[in-house]
Amino acid sequence: MKKSRSKRFCILVVCMTMLLITAGCNRLKETNTKEDKMAFAMQQEHQIVDQIAFPDSDDNNNPTITDPSIADPNGNAPTGIDPIGTDPDIGNPDISDPNGTTGSIPTTSYENVTESVAAFLSTLPLAQEGNWMTGDGGLDTYFYLQIDERWAEKYYGGTDTIAKYACGPTCMSIVISSLTDIRIDPVQMSTWAKNNGYWFDKSGSLHSLIPDAAKAFGLEAEGVENTAQASAKLKKALEDGKFVVALMGKGQFTQSGHFIVLRGLTEDGKVLVADPASQDRTDKTWELATIIEEAKTWAAANGPFWIISKTTSE
Repeated sequence: MKKSRSKRFCILVVCMTMLLITAGCNRLKETNTKEDKMAFAMQQEHQIVDQIAFPDSDDNNNPTITDPSIADPNGNAPTGIDPIGTDPDIGNPDISDPNGTTGSIPTTSYENVTESVAAFLSTLPLAQEGNWMTGDGGLDTYFYLQIDERWAEKYYGGTDTIAKYACGPTCMSIVISSLTDIRIDPVQMSTWAKNNGYWFDKSGSLHSLIPDAAKAFGLEAEGVENTAQASAKLKKALEDGKFVVALMGKGQFTQSGHFIVLRGLTEDGKVLVADPASQDRTDKTWELATIIEEAKTWAAANGPFWIISKTTSE
């Protein structure tokens, strides 16, 4: 009798143990499913983010030295190229205003900007100096480089540096400083972008930064998708004296994702650019077909092109 009871007890213990193991496995499977779903959601979220703003990087997002305007992270410049900051056109820009003013220009009015932007601007010191590009057929452009030694290693957000991740804010520094009486440098623009939720850790900027910042700072923005109609729309915008911010994909500008500014057309129809990560690429002219071909095929916020101009009331 005792043996029979003992045998039944053992069977009961084994059954309970199996039930507990089964329940644990199901719970673990459910946990993994949730984690898989979260990972997938994060992957989808990254589809609307500038994956990394640094235009020349390997598959692990480590900088390479394929771009002659970007110095070796160990402090060595590529052969025959001055390190960042020693080139007089980069480290010590000539910032003569085409209107006759020299130096950093203080903001005197915040016309058309949102109240929050006006409040933000009122707290800022004078912007650090940029470099006017004029007389080449493009729009007068107040140019900033994100790799400028004055702020290259400053943080956009977290431990993400401006040199590596802030092409979006730097493009908007260029556009806003060129089209308005506001001077806002890459550090200040990066602060505004981060404060307003456009920085994405280890990825760069949400695509919506471009049209949202333009509108917040009193400008008009129109998204253009990368379709068969894009070429005609961009050509007309540039002929009409408007800027276009373009989100480039893998090609001559980047190995992942990178914002640049299209700033006009030459007499023979080539595109002039302001690339915040490269003086060399900025100094070249480009076929419009190349820009369109290498731009992202899709972007959030009706991109990958955004036409930006002064408000029509001006």
